[in-house]
Formats: sequence, C-alpha cells, structure tokens
Amino acid sequence: EQPIDYEFLEANPAFEKQTGLKISEIIGKRVTEVLPGIENDPANWINKYGEVALNGTPINFENYSGSLNQWFHVLAYSPKKGRFATIFTNITKQRKFEQALMESEKQYRNLIETSSVGIMEIDVLNNKISYINPILLKIIGYKEEELTGIEMRDKIIHPQDLVKLMGSNDEREIEFRIFDKLGNLKWLSGKRIPHFDKNGNLLNVRFWLDDITEKKMYEELIFELNINFLNFTEDSRNNIELLLKTCVKLLNGDLILYAYKKNTEQSESYEILTSDNQTITYDATDFSKNIFLNEFLLEGHDFPQTFFDIHKKKKYVQTDPFIKNHNIKGCFGKIIKTHDASESLLCVYYKDNPIITSQNKLVLFLICDAIEIEQRRWQVQQDLEKQNLSLDKINRLKTELFSRTSHELKTPLISIKGFTELLLTLHKNKLDSELISIIEEIRDGGARLEKIINSLLEGTKLGADQLELDKNQEDLAFLVKFCVSELKGLATLRNQSIYTDLHKKLPTMFDKERIYEVISNLLLNAIKYTQPGGEISIKSEIIDDYYIISVKDNGIGFTKEEKNQTFKQFGKIERYGQGWDVAIEGTGLGLYITKKLVELHGGKIWLESEGRNRGTIFYFSLPR
Repeated sequence: EQPIDYEFLEANPAFEKQTGLKISEIIGKRVTEVLPGIENDPANWINKYGEVALNGTPINFENYSGSLNQWFHVLAYSPKKGRFATIFTNITKQRKFEQALMESEKQYRNLIETSSVGIMEIDVLNNKISYINPILLKIIGYKEEELTGIEMRDKIIHPQDLVKLMGSNDEREIEFRIFDKLGNLKWLSGKRIPHFDKNGNLLNVRFWLDDITEKKMYEELIFELNINFLNFTEDSRNNIELLLKTCVKLLNGDLILYAYKKNTEQSESYEILTSDNQTITYDATDFSKNIFLNEFLLEGHDFPQTFFDIHKKKKYVQTDPFIKNHNIKGCFGKIIKTHDASESLLCVYYKDNPIITSQNKLVLFLICDAIEIEQRRWQVQQDLEKQNLSLDKINRLKTELFSRTSHELKTPLISIKGFTELLLTLHKNKLDSELISIIEEIRDGGARLEKIINSLLEGTKLGADQLELDKNQEDLAFLVKFCVSELKGLATLRNQSIYTDLHKKLPTMFDKERIYEVISNLLLNAIKYTQPGGEISIKSEIIDDYYIISVKDNGIGFTKEEKNQTFKQFGKIERYGQGWDVAIEGTGLGLYITKKLVELHGGKIWLESEGRNRGTIFYFSLPR
C-alpha cells in the first residue's frame, strides 16, 4: 500500500505555535486540503508518516517543509496501527543561522585566500602550522603541502623567536624571523591574535603579517651609519676616515678610495685617502694618466658607476698601484658634487666583479652625502675662523661706540636740563607765555632724550653681559599692584579700564628695580597700543616652580612677521596710518631689554596674538 493522505485528529497549542496552523481550522481535515501541494514536497512527509502508521517503526529526522517554509526536527511513532503521532520542534532559526555561518565562513576563507597580507595559524597544542595563506607562502617560497602540519622549530621559525610566538601572553604587535625555502632569513611583522578554551588554555594563534625584511635591512644600515656619526669629532679629516671604514663594512669592499682635488695658485693635485689609512698625493697630470679613478671623472655625471674586469686593462695594472697591489677586478663608486663645483669621488674596489644591489647604491649615496657635508663643514670652519676675528672686532667697536656716544650725550644733556629748569624756576615771571612754552618743550624733549640714552646704555650693558642684579627677597604681587597703581592715571586719560586677578602674595628673589622696569614696560605698551575705551587685565598664575604674570589687552595686536621681530635688539615696529591713537617714538630696545632682564632672573618671556586688531597677551615667568 502507498499512503496518499492523512487526516488531522488532534493537536496541542504548541503545534499551533510551531506551525502557524490554527487547530480549529485543521481538525478533521486532510493534510492535502490544509496544505495543498504537500504531496509533491521533496521531503515526502505523507510517505514517511504512512510508513510509521502502517509498520509501527518510530523515526527521528530533520526536514524542510516547503508548504510552511520552515525547518522541523521530528519524532514520529504509531500509537496504534493506521495512526501516527508526532513530537516536533521548529528549528528554522537554527538552520538559517547555520546557513549564514557557512556562507560567512566561505566569504571569510575567500578573503583570507585573496588577502594582500600574510596570514598564518599555529596549532599550539601540537606545535603545527594549521594554515598559511598564498601571500605568505609566496614570501617564504613554499607550497602549502610542504608546510601545513610540519613542526615549526625543526623547519622555519627562528629558534629565538618561538617563545614569543607560542606563549600565552596577550602581546598583540609582534616581529619575528622566519627562514624561507632557500634558508634566507626573513623578518615578518604584524598582529598576533591568541585563542583560548573555556579554561583559559591557549589553543591556537593567528597572525596577520607583512614582510619587513627590506625595512630591517635599512634600519640596520641607518643604525650603523648613526653609530659612525656619533663617533664624529670636530676633525673633518678624521670623520671622513671613519666613513671610509664604515663603507668597507657595509659594502663588503676590499679597498675604499676617496679622492679630492686640491687647487693652489701654483698647481693642481689630487689627494687620495684610503680605508687602510694611507694618504697619497698625485700631480693632476699624473692622476689623469695613470690612476683608474680618473675614469669616473671622464664620465662627468654623479650617478653611481660600476666597472668590471679592470684587471684586463693592462695600462692600469701597470700604472695604478691600488689595482696592481690589491689584485682588483671590479669597482663601484660615484662623483661627489659640491656647492663650489670642486671635484671629489668615492670608489669601492673589489677583488671580484661585484654584484651591486639597490641597498649598495643607497649606502653609497648616504656615505657620499655625509662626506660632502664634512667637506662643506671643513670649508665653513675655515671661513668662520677668518670671519669671527673680524666680527669680534666689529662687535667690540659697536659696544664701545654705543657706550661712549651715550655717555658723551649725557654731559650736554645735563646742562640743557639744568638751564631749562633754572629758567622756569627763577625767571618764569620775566618770560611771556610763548617763551615759557618753548622752554617747557625743550625740557620735555631733554627728558625723552635722557630716556633714550639710558635705554641705549642699558641695552649695551645687557648685550655685553655687563649688567649685575641686586636680588633680594621681595613680593612680586605687591610690585605688580604698585605698577598698576602708578600707571592707572595714564589709562584713565585714555578712557581705558585695568583689571587685576592677582595672588595675595608671590614671594621670591628678584631685583626690584629691574622687574619694576619689566612690568612697567609691558603695562605702558598695553596702554599705548590699546585704543581709547579698551580693556587691559593683569593676572598671576603659579605653574610648577614658576610665577607667571600675564598682561592682556584688546588692542592693535601683532602680525606673524611682527611677532618674530618683537624681542630683537632695535626691533621697533612702526604702525603709521592705521587709525590708532598710538605713540611711535622709542629706540626699539624696550622689549629687548625686558626679555634680557627676565632671562637674567632665570625666567622666560613670550607673547600670544591672533593677528591685527585681535589684542595681545604678554607673559613672563620668574622662579619661585
């Protein structure tokens, strides 16, 4: 008998929830009526259940119902002949998850296989390589079947790096060495991702890797050159000899020659330094005829040049002692171009024809650059020694001139001041108002001139390090308040507001007169270069071991170029025709003197300004 249908006799609420079929709509109905087309379902539900009902043999299976578009796990049995009962679970979500997981794994595997990064997985328990992707296989020159499953310590991983690869530490970034199929050492770098079981035992480690072998080679090269540079002295000749020895080591040469042209009014010659500490001088004619190095100069360019089979050129075997005495067959070198177009060159000699790599060329370039720097440094030293003699003399004359001129100007100035005061005190009632005004202008001009002369004298002393401080324990906060009080009247005349935010006391050691000069100068500048109606604020801070005083205004501000000029000697910034009511007279020494005075106290001074019409903040610090 072939089952062709079955009738629903009874169902529980779970059935309704699992299938979505309402019990009231299916009891007493045939399955082909409830689920039309089920007889054609590939899962063959009717036949399976029919066999259970007719034969009494229970079955347990998982299947997909096309009619319900769901997956079920089913246990079917026969309570009596001709009937069957089912216990089933809806596993649709589980099956969809499994399918999604399989698809994800497929995509992930495809990503790994086509990745431009090397990927390797190590089975830690068995010390085996469980996976290695094509890009990493290419780096180390193996086929997958040659590596997967082999014991690493016997084959490819450097023994000293096994511990950090196989350890249970959480180190994520890693560098290690690996041997390729030819036995060459490769450096790999990347991420190390360990995986643990539920008990915290390390199961496997996955690596995402890049080949950094070339980078490591260059790092070693730079390290070697840096060690060389650290041993440099002020003797340029000694430094060049060190570079020649380094060249032997890095380029595996048998002999290194450095030749440079020496010109005098009487003659031309070439001096050759060798890596074995010889110095030989050749007449220019002799050099061009008999020394092989001249072949480099004939080419004329400064690209690296390589010559092979030199020993077959009988001329040089007979005339060039370097080739003759060292059995030289090949060489590699380049001309060193200098700023003054002088001729020099570096050459590496080999007893066999050399194989020149890109790394060799890089080494040659770097050492030639270093030699050129030493050549230029030597020439600059020679020039500076001559110039310094002249500059020292000029500087002394300048300082002496300023000092003498300032002192000489003071003598007649005292007379001018004295007589104007005398005229105004004793004879004022005999003079008319116009004459009194003229005499007062002379007096005020004399006062301004005295101030300028004092600035010149002070600037000269500071420049020559001749100023001595009279330091005592003082209160910086009190001095700032005193300066503000003294200049508040001038600010009021310009309709400006001054605000203070100061600590009650700031005790420290300083020269009261000199720091008074610093604070007054900064406040005066703020008043002068802030428009009428503007605001000025003075604030104190304590940062680490320093007191910081700031003077802020909303005035004219500084451009980037002006900020670079501010603290320089005679660095006066002219601001004409900008619509500001500012004073423009002065020597340009005020902020230079201020900076020098602060630095003499062990402090610093600096400014901040966002540009024209954006205001300025001047800061200075003093040790606590």
